[in-house]
Amino acid sequence: MYDLKLDRSGDLEISDAGDVMLTQSVRQAVEIRLRWLFGEWRFSPEAGVPYFDRIMVKKPDIEGIKQIIRTEIMAVDGMTDLKNLEISIDAKSRVAAITFEGTADGEIFNEEVLVSV
Repeated sequence: MYDLKLDRSGDLEISDAGDVMLTQSVRQAVEIRLRWLFGEWRFSPEAGVPYFDRIMVKKPDIEGIKQIIRTEIMAVDGMTDLKNLEISIDAKSRVAAITFEGTADGEIFNEEVLVSV
């Protein structure tokens, strides 16, 4: 299934020709979920990724962070497999780069999600 593709700022992505872009629904749902900060949504403050509490800290526990991210990704409806999860954190710029290979709806895809907090 496909959805209208959103860019990093959440706006519709438009091609150079002026066409609205499409993307796989599950893939975009994973990106949105990983960019959702813990406590950000007032109607469900327990939802989101704890970037401030667990990830963007002085001595991050990379294996613990991988488990948090894995749980968030696999909670997306339609995700069936996750491999090669890698996380790199740039503490100075406060950016986390999350790369992985996922399987959804029988399709394998590679993804990189940059989260800036």
